[in-house]
Amino acid sequence: ALNRKDGSMRWSVPRESKRLTYSTPCVYRNSRGEDEIIFTNWQHGITSVDPATGKVLWENDVFGKPANERAIGSPVLAGDLVIGSCGFVTKLKHVVALRPVPGKREAEEVWRIERSVPHIPTPIVAKDWIYLWNDQGILTCANHQTGESLWSERLGGEGYSSAVCAGNRIFRVSRQG
Repeated sequence: ALNRKDGSMRWSVPRESKRLTYSTPCVYRNSRGEDEIIFTNWQHGITSVDPATGKVLWENDVFGKPANERAIGSPVLAGDLVIGSCGFVTKLKHVVALRPVPGKREAEEVWRIERSVPHIPTPIVAKDWIYLWNDQGILTCANHQTGESLWSERLGGEGYSSAVCAGNRIFRVSRQG
């Protein structure tokens, strides 16, 4: 973390990752009303950090080892769930939901999806659903609290961009437009 006034380093958290991670962290407000910064990384899984001190609050190794994967899509929030993704082009890909345990420095796995999930695009949460639009153009809709799949359909349009929601529509730019 950097000091916003002068750019000096306030704290850093060493990571053991052997592969680059491209995901952007997000801010989660816990049950005590405190902010936590949520990171995803293949080797560490999903990590919560205190934004003031850099102290690791909890960490779940949910992506497994010894696979060589990358966390590229950013973590997203759905109610009290923290959802992260990780994978590799030719290997297994994961989208995992964790629920931080109130009053404790831990989080429990709630659900996991490993079929037709994105490697590079960030999942999107809208209303009660999480939409997983993968790199090959397959869009899956699941309940964001249970992970239960409602439907999955090949829409075409391969690409790496993340979807956006505007009103009651979801848009994504693909290689084809």
